Amino acid sequence: MSTFAFVNYSRFLTSAGAATAYAYQNFSINESRNYGGVTYAFAPFAYTLGAGSKGGDRSDSALAAGWIQLASTCLLKPSKIAIC
Repeated sequence: MSTFAFVNYSRFLTSAGAATAYAYQNFSINESRNYGGVTYAFAPFAYTLGAGSKGGDRSDSALAAGWIQLASTCLLKPSKIAIC
């Protein structure tokens, strides 16, 4: 039997494509991880990836965040982040 653990790195960009200071990972709880020279803080989130349908259309993807103070402070600032 195999066991797998995956880390997701999420980095927010401006509409011009420039990276913001918002960079999160969901693997190391209460720790930061460095990847590609960027430090990612912990935030409890998950991605649901779109999958193909029989008709060839793709379903929507979603970013889901746990409702804790960190997630609500970091991910739900409408004046700072347009995409959540």
